[in-house]
Amino acid sequence: MAPRATLDSTFAVKTPVATKQALSKLSKASLCLLALAWLADAPPTSPNRQRKRRRLDRDSEASSSASSSESEDDEEDGGGKDEYERMRDDARVGKPRVIQAILNHWSGGLTYRQVAQIDVQLLKDKPTSRSWTAFQLKHTQASPAYTTPAQLSTRLRAALAPYHNHHLHTDSTPTLTTLRLQLVPSSPLSPTPPPILLLHLPQTPFLLLPSLPSTLAPILLQCLCAALSTPPAREASELQLKGKDWRGLRDLLRGKMSSGGMQEWREGKGEGGGPLVTQARRLASEEETQLRASKDLTSTSLQPDDPHLSLSRTHESTTVFGRSSLPVLDRLDYEQISLPYFNSTVPAPEPFLVRFEGTHVLEGLRTAVEGGFADGGLPKWIGSVAREGRNAIRVGEDVEG
Repeated sequence: MAPRATLDSTFAVKTPVATKQALSKLSKASLCLLALAWLADAPPTSPNRQRKRRRLDRDSEASSSASSSESEDDEEDGGGKDEYERMRDDARVGKPRVIQAILNHWSGGLTYRQVAQIDVQLLKDKPTSRSWTAFQLKHTQASPAYTTPAQLSTRLRAALAPYHNHHLHTDSTPTLTTLRLQLVPSSPLSPTPPPILLLHLPQTPFLLLPSLPSTLAPILLQCLCAALSTPPAREASELQLKGKDWRGLRDLLRGKMSSGGMQEWREGKGEGGGPLVTQARRLASEEETQLRASKDLTSTSLQPDDPHLSLSRTHESTTVFGRSSLPVLDRLDYEQISLPYFNSTVPAPEPFLVRFEGTHVLEGLRTAVEGGFADGGLPKWIGSVAREGRNAIRVGEDVEG
């Protein structure tokens, strides 16, 4: 099979509606940041500007005339560096004006790199706009060597080339490498699929992936296994950890790599109350805490509990959770897949899924048991949530009930 093309980052395409929508979701500061970076990287290349430059070269006009025409170009295309700095610093200038200036300035179309940078910036501006599932590379060798972001980009392009025409953009920080993959159909009549964002924690076996099309998932996982380490990973295994805030998921996975594991979150060191909780839920949790503190609980109709029963509940809760702070999870899934201890003469119950949601699910369960609002004992699997950083438990698969 002949290798397919990896597309040039500087190739300009007609700005699609989806890209204009993505621009409208960015903050004004981010829009100006991108425009200034693009101006520093390369000048705009609108058709009008190119035609005028060709005419100037052909007619050999004087340099003063060329300078005058270039100034007219700047006015027509939306201004330069100074204009975007003024719009950034002027509170009276709204986002629509900045977006229109960008579309005018790059009226010939944005390049593949620019469109990719918009999506990456949107992920930073709105970190809870997508859903993620954690994956872990499995290796035959004990200590594989993980690739750098530059090596990863080169190797992933080479691995994908036989399968798809594509463009791959890489953005890296010390704690996260973001890969933006755009597949391009071979036929111009076929619709262009939406881009795919892939997140990798540098020098770790952990990935955060979106929901992938069933036809693409096996190929992409195989390519990632080949590109991320030397020797290549045997497989990428899905973890029982899902969520919308990639920052919280990243922090949990980094905790799994450290010697203390989840200890830093049990000790309450997580920024903003802990991982896996959105800013809106954190604010709600703070308000609820203040509300509870302002109420006089002695005025309620609850009667004093039996001291022996209360002690038993506290002991049970401590055995499962400990007494230190718990990781802040806004969701917990408990799925009963099968019950292997049922024999053939007793019909096993149907599989089911129970989902707990709230501002702090684990602390809520612990408080409910200690307060006598939930009887029957805590299953052991709840303790593994705090220890292992999982928010999805499947009983009958690999966890004991």
